[in-house]
Amino acid sequence: MKSLRIQPARTIHVAAIVCIMLMLCAVPGCSSSPGDSASQSAQQQSSTQQNGKTPSQGERVASSLREYEQRLIDLDSQRSDDQIRMAPEQKAILQRAIDNGGEISVSDYEAAWSNYKQCMVDKGYTTPVLIKYSNGIMQEAGAYIDPASGKRDKFTEDDTDCKTIHVLDVDTVYGMQIGNPQLYSHPYPGTVDCLKQEGLADSKYTVKQLEQDIEKYRANDSSATVDLSNPVAAGCMAANRLVIGRVGDDEPTWYPLGQ
Repeated sequence: MKSLRIQPARTIHVAAIVCIMLMLCAVPGCSSSPGDSASQSAQQQSSTQQNGKTPSQGERVASSLREYEQRLIDLDSQRSDDQIRMAPEQKAILQRAIDNGGEISVSDYEAAWSNYKQCMVDKGYTTPVLIKYSNGIMQEAGAYIDPASGKRDKFTEDDTDCKTIHVLDVDTVYGMQIGNPQLYSHPYPGTVDCLKQEGLADSKYTVKQLEQDIEKYRANDSSATVDLSNPVAAGCMAANRLVIGRVGDDEPTWYPLGQ
C-alpha cells in the first residue's frame, strides 16, 4: 500500500479537487484531515447558518472584526471542561485585537503559529513545516505519513487539538483581516475582492469567473482570466480558506514522524 499524504485543509497545492473551507475538508480526496478542526466550522458558521441553512455567498460572519473576535471568545468560554479550548495566549491575542480596533498584529499572528509548532513538537512530532505566502498568511505543509505506522489518526487528533488551542481562531481572523475585509462567510467573494485589490483582476471580475478560472487552473488551461498560480493569487485564496490544487504541483512536505 502506498503511503498517504495528509494535506492540511488550507494548503493550495497538490490535489485534483477544489475544497471550500466552510466544512472540515482535506486533500487529497476531501477525506479526514489534521487541518482546521470541526470547531472552526462551528465558529465560522454559527453566525451565518440558522435553521440548518447554508449561508449564501454574500452573507457575512459579523459586522466587524471586533464583533467576530468577541464572538469567538464567547463561544470558547461556553465550551465544557471536556472540550478543547483556546490557550490563554490565543485568547489574549484576540482580546488585544479587540482593544486595538480589531486588527491582529503580525507579531501576534506569528506567535500563535509558533505556539502551535511547539505544541506539536511537545507531542513528539518533528517541527511543522510552514508555508508563508506573499501577504504573510501562513499554513502548514502537507504531512506525509505511512499508514503502516498506525499513527495517522493520532496525528490528526493531535494536530487538530494543537491548532484549536493555539492558532485556529487567530488564523481565521487574520485571514479575514488580510484578504477578506468584508468578512464574507463564503470564500469566493472574498477571494474575488482580494484579487481585484491586488490588481490581478479588473473591477468586473465575478465569482462565476473565479469558478471558471479554478477549473481551468486544475486542467492546466492557460486561457484563465486570472492566473491562479500567481503567488499573490495564492495568498488571496489562502487568506480566504479556498483550497485548490492540481496533480503535479510542487510543494513543501512535512514529515511529522521523521524520514
